[in-house]
Amino acid sequence: MAELPLELVPRNLDGYRIVDIREECEREEEPFPLENSEWIPLSEFTGFPESAEPVLFVCHHGVRSLRLVRFLRSSGHRNVYSLPGGTETLRSILRS
Repeated sequence: MAELPLELVPRNLDGYRIVDIREECEREEEPFPLENSEWIPLSEFTGFPESAEPVLFVCHHGVRSLRLVRFLRSSGHRNVYSLPGGTETLRSILRS
């Protein structure tokens, strides 16, 4: 079986569960551009249930979300991805 990529930039966000892991101060400075998303600050992250739909984690630049996805994959989660480029990439997906 082929190894799933850790990072993913989907053409559109249909069918993805989007989770913003930025801290509250980051959200105050730069509101998240997507209303139908979840917010779990990384500092408060205690675990994550398996999801039938793919989960795309987003942070400011994509560094923390990649670290989180590596951890979740090592814990047995398969359907989790990091959005490289973070919120800037998210904005470009939403514009297309």
